[in-house]
This record gives sequence, C-alpha cells and structure tokens, in this order.
Amino acid sequence: MSFHSLMTAAAAWPADLVSAGIVATAGQAYTGRRPRDKVNRNGEVWIERLPEPQPEGNGFQHIRRYPYLLHYRYPSNAGTDQAGGTQITHVEAKLAAIRERYHATFSTWLESFLVPTPTAGTKFLAGEAVEESIDVDPEDADVLEGIVRVTFSVRE
Repeated sequence: MSFHSLMTAAAAWPADLVSAGIVATAGQAYTGRRPRDKVNRNGEVWIERLPEPQPEGNGFQHIRRYPYLLHYRYPSNAGTDQAGGTQITHVEAKLAAIRERYHATFSTWLESFLVPTPTAGTKFLAGEAVEESIDVDPEDADVLEGIVRVTFSVRE
C-alpha cells in the first residue's frame, strides 16, 4: 500500500484535521485531483497530493519525501464583512493551525497507521509545513483560499 493510501485510509488524515480543530467533521477534508465545485459553508481542506521527488541519499541515509498542498477553502460570502477582512483573518488562523500541527513533528496518528507496514529501520522524520499563499485570486467572489505545503519525510 502506498504512503498516500495509508495516510488517507479510513479518513485518517481528515480525522486528524478534526482533532487539530482545522475542520469540524472529517467530511470537510478530502483528497482529489481538484477542489470541489461548491465550498463547504464552514470551510474545508482539499488535500492535494504532489508528485514524489526521487529518494535522496543511499544506504542508511535513504530518505523519501511525500509532499502535499493543504488548501484551506472558505466561502468569501460568509459573515457580514463585505471587504473580506474577517474571512481573511479566519483563513490565516486556520493556516497557522495547520503549520503548527505539522511543522517539525511527525504525528502519532500517522505513525500508528504506518508502523505495521514499514521494514525494520524505517524512521519517521519531522514534517515540514510552510505557508505557500493566501487569497491569491481576490477577484474570485466565491472562495478565499490559503495554502500550506506539508512534506513528510521517511528514512528507509
């Protein structure tokens, strides 16, 4: 089973996003080739899988990286602030929570799904979470979006 399949099996990553307070229900976080046409009125996370780069190093230093973009999407018409200030503040807070949750850590929920699978000697390294952008298309009247790049690293 691939790393991605293990992470999304039984909605493991969506459930962790609920535990972190990013979304209220696992149904608000999903994977796919593109985001849903209609954004959830309470916000949602589209987990975009990126191509895996070639493994780095050799021998005991063989490291695989698994990059993702987490798009926090929120309807721009939510709330009474017509200028979007309140909505941007909401999206920024969610992006900060995502960064805090996944940067410099390797979550125990993920390790619990991966432990039965890897070979002896596999070591889970700290994750990296970096904000990519927020509200890159202010002309889009339907949704505000912020993006965090999350990369998990595994030494094999």
